[in-house]
Amino acid sequence: MPSNQRSAGVRKVGALRRLLHLTCGFSGALACVFLFLTGALILSQVVARMLGGMVPSAIDLAAFCMAASTFLGLAYTFRDRAHIRVLLALHRLPHRGRRIAETFNFAAATLLFGYLAYMLGDMAWVSYDFGDMSIGLVPVPLWIPQTALTFGAGVATAVLFDETCSLVAGGSGRFNEVDLDANPGGPVSQEL
Repeated sequence: MPSNQRSAGVRKVGALRRLLHLTCGFSGALACVFLFLTGALILSQVVARMLGGMVPSAIDLAAFCMAASTFLGLAYTFRDRAHIRVLLALHRLPHRGRRIAETFNFAAATLLFGYLAYMLGDMAWVSYDFGDMSIGLVPVPLWIPQTALTFGAGVATAVLFDETCSLVAGGSGRFNEVDLDANPGGPVSQEL
């Protein structure tokens, strides 16, 4: 492949990664907003009960916000290497075995999250199509919170796919640069 075609391909991948980075940031910001709304709804319900009143459907809305915050935060926390990983087995593998195991793990996670995103999207579409509403005092169309879950799972799928492609192409993968290479002997050998 000529070098000008290769550099054009690298620029396109770089642009896609920047777009994915921005999408992860947007998703993370939305997760923060929904987490704040969860706390505000719960606090308003507590204060209202202390004053002898209530906030209609506060618990239902807080649950929707919490679910949205969880799913929208998945890609952002993965991108910033904030997910908890169990590396006990990976630390004991040779470098080539680690690469194979990591590639398999990320490919499997990509497929699982892709399926989850598809099923959540289908569920949101069916809810929209049938006009499903929540059963609280304030009826909320169910497709609205389900769309947030779908978007979060979709962005997480894209991030996992990018990581898988990076590993398949021979890169170290963003997530591995810190975890495995920082302490190749594992936590046990560091203590000994």
